[in-house]
Amino acid sequence: MNPSMRDLFVLTHGFESKGKLTAVLYGFFDGSSTHAGSKIWTLCGFLGNLNEFQEFDGKWQAVLNKRDWPNRPKEFHMYDCVHAVGEFEGWRFAERLALFGDLSNIVADSGLFALGSIVIVNDLERLSSEELELLNSEGLGNPIDLTMQYIIQNSLRYARERSASEEIGLMFDRENPEAAQRILAFSEHYRKEFGNVLAGIAFGESEKWTPIQAADMLAYCTYRLELRRRFLGEAEPDLPVLPCFARLILQISPNGGGYDIDSMRRLVDLIKNKPKGNFSI
Repeated sequence: MNPSMRDLFVLTHGFESKGKLTAVLYGFFDGSSTHAGSKIWTLCGFLGNLNEFQEFDGKWQAVLNKRDWPNRPKEFHMYDCVHAVGEFEGWRFAERLALFGDLSNIVADSGLFALGSIVIVNDLERLSSEELELLNSEGLGNPIDLTMQYIIQNSLRYARERSASEEIGLMFDRENPEAAQRILAFSEHYRKEFGNVLAGIAFGESEKWTPIQAADMLAYCTYRLELRRRFLGEAEPDLPVLPCFARLILQISPNGGGYDIDSMRRLVDLIKNKPKGNFSI
């Protein structure tokens, strides 16, 4: 077991809660193509309890430790594996595909709950200034706002569906200062009303936290499939997404996590017909 997994409770709850006995659900999330100029923004990850993530971590590490690979990667990063750069420079296609396949099978067999959100950035830019102003009034006016609202609200919902007393702690990959501050603002807002459910939000290095590496895989594959579906002329090197993993990806958008021009305008209509100041839909 990665020693960091034993510290997960403290990182999300704070040191003052170290001795607290409670049932905790955890979520690990990462984004893909979240840089300026991206056509699609994705934020994806997995929810599960500590035992599930400990078992997952052991299996993930065992795959990375296999002697079949040209070198032992410090972490799995989907973009680097696809493009044969970084730690995967010099790896043959068959080796990169085999590693991706082994890790995909671990995720698919883990029983972890996949959760993600997609924003079509081009569609967001098509909104009128009035529509955008209304979305901003409810903390929904940009890609990080839309995806964070969806992730937090559905994480809370999932926790309550599992147990009336279970708490949830969320961990995100390291972000730039602006994005990190926005994520922490959402945490502060939701904890005011749902502090009995949302234990806290933390940030971690993907090299240390294997579930963040899995979240990166889910976010990247979701981004690539959505890009090919909506922008047919886009062509980049890629690894074929295996059917077992595709099932996780395909459940994200139909479940409400996909924001295109139609769904964003439905949000605008909802805002017009509800009291202001709730920060969320």
